[in-house]
Amino acid sequence: MAKQHVVATVKQVLAGWSPVAGGKPVIVFPNGPEKPPPAPAPYLMVQFPVSNESRTTHSRTYVEEGAVRVVILAARGNGTDWPLERGEEIAKLFRSRKVSGVEFLTPTSPLMNDDNDDGNYFRTSVIVPYTYHFDDPDED
Repeated sequence: MAKQHVVATVKQVLAGWSPVAGGKPVIVFPNGPEKPPPAPAPYLMVQFPVSNESRTTHSRTYVEEGAVRVVILAARGNGTDWPLERGEEIAKLFRSRKVSGVEFLTPTSPLMNDDNDDGNYFRTSVIVPYTYHFDDPDED
């Protein structure tokens, strides 16, 4: 799981997002109070599938490298315009940006393959790699 600071920064970035068309879908974070809407209403699910921490020098400076996965769930059978538009907006929102010390790198385009159909939903995702440098002055 990502550092708490990284999760809070992702929440901050997504909170400031205003979709170009339509209302903002529900955004569900791991173990958060938000719940997915009843199917097949569209929503976003944020995941932190990988994070690796390493020491950068002999000092107490560290770097966490990881990824944020924003899963876009849209009603099945309604085409790909809505999920692809949301995916492109989310990629643009994070692309090559540094926010509160978290550097977001180049996101993927929305993933499209035979596995996109999932029950009531058409599921795709955008993956945003990041790096976060931090100090741990209390470490012995």
